[in-house]
Order: sequence, then structure tokens, then C-alpha cells
Amino acid sequence: MFSTTEIPHPERIAYTIRQATEATGLSTSFIYKLLKDGVLARRKVGKRTFLLRADLEEFFRTRPTGKWNPGDTSGRGRAATRPVSSSQSRLAKGRRA
Repeated sequence: MFSTTEIPHPERIAYTIRQATEATGLSTSFIYKLLKDGVLARRKVGKRTFLLRADLEEFFRTRPTGKWNPGDTSGRGRAATRPVSSSQSRLAKGRRA
């Protein structure tokens, strides 16, 4: 049997998506966004998807220490914007392209 000082389950080296949300406090949708953007890497074992604890720790270690926009997955501290074409800007102003 285990002594009172031994931990029966050692610290996990990988988490499922659900476990990662519980461990980090990040939302499931945000974790999927990080995976899609290539910020975090997924590991597949059979049909299950895992995130390495080391990758999650690195993600938090590389975040800015000040205010951070959660829409920005680059770590630069501001939300990335995509350029708008001239036809899109005319449509936004109510004109036809």
C-alpha cells in the first residue's frame, strides 16, 4: 500500500481537452482556437486528443505579464487584425463593389 507521503497518481504529463480546461481555467473554445492557430500542439492516441502539460506551461510562461487580449494568440499583447479588401470596406459602408 501507499504510505501517507506517497501520491497514488503522479502528476499528469498530458491532458484531454476537458482536463486542460479544468487545469488551466481556459475555455474549451479558446483551447480549440489555440490548437487551430498552431499555438498549442495536439497529440493523438487512438481517437483521443491530448495536450502536453509542458506545452500548456510554455504557453503561460510566454504570455505577457501585463494586460493581454485573449483574442491574441500570438503573445504580442494585441489582437491580430486581418486586412480588409477595398470591396469589403465599400460593402461595409453600404456601397456596392
